[in-house]
Amino acid sequence: MWDKRYRQLKEGETIRKGDEVLASSKEGWVPARVLGGKAPNPLYTSHRLYRRKKIPLWLKVLMVASIVILYWFVFAGGALLYCLNYC
Repeated sequence: MWDKRYRQLKEGETIRKGDEVLASSKEGWVPARVLGGKAPNPLYTSHRLYRRKKIPLWLKVLMVASIVILYWFVFAGGALLYCLNYC
């Protein structure tokens, strides 16, 4: 059974710190040792399976909100300051 807190890496994704690999049925999931490498195709049974912990929804919303606020501050805020100074 797949743990819902994790997602499987797709073929070609870069293996990062915190990712795990299914070493064997006895060992289970262990930290990945080949950081920076590419994940193999998970459809082939001879390839290792890699997984990564999912990002919580609240953190995704926070990241998008911070980008929107930064965009508004840089572009809209800059235009407003320019208009206040030179209009």
